[in-house]
Amino acid sequence: MRKDFPKCNTHIDCFAYKDGHCIALKLENFSDVSCPFYKTKQEAEEARLKSVRHLVEIGREDLIEKYGGQKSYGC
Repeated sequence: MRKDFPKCNTHIDCFAYKDGHCIALKLENFSDVSCPFYKTKQEAEEARLKSVRHLVEIGREDLIEKYGGQKSYGC
């Protein structure tokens, strides 16, 4: 695991949790507040799908392809 990923065992069901580290953030201190970035894998997938649908609706499929999004938009 890369050294710049902070250790995290708070939300082991988080989509960004891997081998005891958060692979999405570089910060680990939220002043005793729960991580504002936390989402379960299911919640993260739902948010991704919502974003993809929105980009398709506004005609920006180019952004989906540019940033490695789904080839099949599933809309």
